[in-house]
Amino acid sequence: MKKVLLFIFAAFLIAQKSSAQYCTPGFSSPGSACFSYAIDISNFTIVGELGTSITDNTGCGGSGWEDNSSFQSVTLYPGNTYTVSVTTGFSGNVDNAQLWIDFNNDLIFQSSETVGGVNAIGGSSSTATFVVTIPAGAAIGTTKMRLLLDYNDGSGIYPGMDPCASGYSYGDAHDYTAVIAIPPPAVITAPTSLAFGGVTTGTSSFPQTFTVTGSSLVPTAGTFTVTAPANF
Repeated sequence: MKKVLLFIFAAFLIAQKSSAQYCTPGFSSPGSACFSYAIDISNFTIVGELGTSITDNTGCGGSGWEDNSSFQSVTLYPGNTYTVSVTTGFSGNVDNAQLWIDFNNDLIFQSSETVGGVNAIGGSSSTATFVVTIPAGAAIGTTKMRLLLDYNDGSGIYPGMDPCASGYSYGDAHDYTAVIAIPPPAVITAPTSLAFGGVTTGTSSFPQTFTVTGSSLVPTAGTFTVTAPANF
């Protein structure tokens, strides 16, 4: 009997996990936001690493949420910053935007997972830029990223916006895929000098000191020294 109960409980947990998903933004008037007032994400751009980028001009469909994660992905490195651009449908509106990355893959966009945002898009221009910061300790792997835009009526203000848009009236949200990857090691790209000692023909070698100066050096930029052992 206990085995049967354990099996049922395990099956229940598996079913719960498989059915779990991210919250769907609950704007109360997404159709009006899209078709009447042009409160939508008409363009979102971020340039990442390894030649990856997102240029999303899919606009809105009237539901208040577009899941673009299956075909729009960007690779990002921990500790790096990226400048993103958000364009709304109409500069006469004033909107706020916030961006999250689900670093721990728990299907929840936590406030601590906010990576950037901006208030008051609109007025003189329908495009705004802001800086996205990837924490140095971000977990390596593939996860979801959500951009949410809300009409600036006091309901959602960066950095305290709700990724589920609870209580929001007019807005739009788009989901993407973010790949957090390990950056490659830096290399010496521009050595300006290389100096080393010498050995006398027919004698044993002695410790040699090599000094390289230039840019993008590892372990550090500037000058470092490598010592070769005797008889090397």
